[in-house]
Amino acid sequence: MTTKTPIDATDDDGSLAPVSRANRDAAQIVVTDWPRRDMPAFTGGAREPRYQVLVRQSVLNKIHRHGKSVEETEVCGVLVGNVHHDAAGPWLYVEQAIEGNGATERAAQVTFTAETWAHIQLVMDRDYPDRRILGWYHTHPGFGIFLSDMDVFIQDNFFGEPWQVALVYDPKAGEEGLFLWRNGRPQPDPFLVESDEPGRIDPHHHPGPRRLLRHAREHGVGRCRRPRRPPRRHRAPPAHDPDAPRAPGPLLPRLAPGRRRLPAGSAPPGTRAPAHHAPVR
Repeated sequence: MTTKTPIDATDDDGSLAPVSRANRDAAQIVVTDWPRRDMPAFTGGAREPRYQVLVRQSVLNKIHRHGKSVEETEVCGVLVGNVHHDAAGPWLYVEQAIEGNGATERAAQVTFTAETWAHIQLVMDRDYPDRRILGWYHTHPGFGIFLSDMDVFIQDNFFGEPWQVALVYDPKAGEEGLFLWRNGRPQPDPFLVESDEPGRIDPHHHPGPRRLLRHAREHGVGRCRRPRRPPRRHRAPPAHDPDAPRAPGPLLPRLAPGRRRLPAGSAPPGTRAPAHHAPVR
């Protein structure tokens, strides 16, 4: 499935020529095809002279809520916003997300259905008429951050423009990653975050080392340390009390009246003590 976009090359007759998958690359984006807009304040990296993606924290929070609502199966949706350019080059601005209601959700696979696309188009026409579908997101509950063969198929057939992206979120590990077109295949790429609202960290889910590091950088925390344990207090031995009751000793057999206890190793009267033999060497 191929589509035509404003950034594709034109044929001799002036019509737009589709971009083949082998040539899909974010570097193909023509800066002058997109409106100029300076990138708002962000965290998570630096503006580089290349195509970069900026995601609002509110969008990430919405994706996190959607993913954690059904942790045993994959869920999906689309990313909404627009493409702009500044002095450093083109950049993608993810401003909203639409949940993919009606999608076929399984433990390790998600599929966009006709009902899903009808819902997405309805929300786009009603709420975001001046925005574009910039890509899609889906979850990998406990599977990690990657694109499976089915994910690549969806990216190739539904989000195949060089400026479209894919975002994967693992709700169990608390990690996310973004993929954009490079050399004909979706490749991982770091993204920037606009802090339009506080980030949410669920205490019931470990956020993972990458998420923790980014959270520490965003909030100005230089180093994460474990809380120190209070020093142990050595208790002094109790003072000796002569009046305190003593612990009972070993129980001894009670002797009959008139009997006396024999010393150890002796034999009772009328018997012969056992002979002691030296060990044979």
